[in-house]
Amino acid sequence: MVSSKRLPTLSYALLGLINRQPASGYELMQIFKVTPLGGYSSSPGAIYPALKKVRIAGFIEPEDQEVPSRGQRWQTTLPGREALTAWLVKPVEGDVMDLSEAMLKFTFQEEVLSFDERYSFLKVLTARLAQQLDSLQAIETRHADQMRLHDRLSLKAGIMDLQSSLDWARLAITEIKAAHKEKI
Repeated sequence: MVSSKRLPTLSYALLGLINRQPASGYELMQIFKVTPLGGYSSSPGAIYPALKKVRIAGFIEPEDQEVPSRGQRWQTTLPGREALTAWLVKPVEGDVMDLSEAMLKFTFQEEVLSFDERYSFLKVLTARLAQQLDSLQAIETRHADQMRLHDRLSLKAGIMDLQSSLDWARLAITEIKAAHKEKI
């Protein structure tokens, strides 16, 4: 069995999609082609090996044992749902300037995690974004007048991206809290 710690992000994307609804490799490729998940490769050379890793790990199984492997629709197993949950609650590691993994996690959290877990994930993400933004703004304040034009403009792009991401995270917290209060 493959350890869930060693699965690439694409494998978690597949696991999240299959957890929502059983799907075949072809159906998954189509989802990757027409949704924001298109940042991941939708080619058979990427999807099928990733599906194989997830299957070998015991995280998915055939929906119908009678259907041949080609065209088979996959469904998550209990260990697959547990691995997905463990990955979704784990805070994003490393630099949060690249939010692709955080957004992928956020996409699948609603069906799997409790309100408290989703809220906590967003609070940690918001704090990390704010910290990184403060750090870049401090660099700009201290060193902008000594920087080359393109370096300064690149730094400004990073600051603007982080500010936009932070604004989104704060909005997400507000809307999730409001939706949760409506349900209670």
